[in-house]
Amino acid sequence: MSFTFVGYSSAESKVAAEVLQASLAEFDNVDVRIQIVDNTEGVSRLTSHDFDMMISSALVQDPDAALWSAFHPESSGNFMGVDDAELTRALDAGRNADTVEARREAYDVVQDRLVGLNVGLWYVRGAPSVIAATDLQGIRMYGPGSLLPEEIQFTE
Repeated sequence: MSFTFVGYSSAESKVAAEVLQASLAEFDNVDVRIQIVDNTEGVSRLTSHDFDMMISSALVQDPDAALWSAFHPESSGNFMGVDDAELTRALDAGRNADTVEARREAYDVVQDRLVGLNVGLWYVRGAPSVIAATDLQGIRMYGPGSLLPEEIQFTE
């Protein structure tokens, strides 16, 4: 097996590519090449599906928007070109469910399909956070790390 890991010019991307290359070098008949590109070329390659392997993301806190965007065949954010009828039906069912139970059932199917399809190597988990002065109170986050500004206040 031979493939090229297209990485961005950031230090983190280079390290991820090199770690993968070194890890797979232990196996016979596996050749991992690395091609580092700038952000503009990287986005162009990602959106045109011009890569063997590349870093992308699906920041998931609420499953609807993030999973639909990353894995639905009608989404321009489906960079991997995933097109699986069962996954698509489950994504649509989860998006349109009118009960929590129906939504949970749909996203259980989504999870099973993503595992079965092996759409990528999930290697990092985002941890949205905020740093604030000690006299700033009422910090509460929602969604993919957004702040609720109406609850923020300074104490004296």
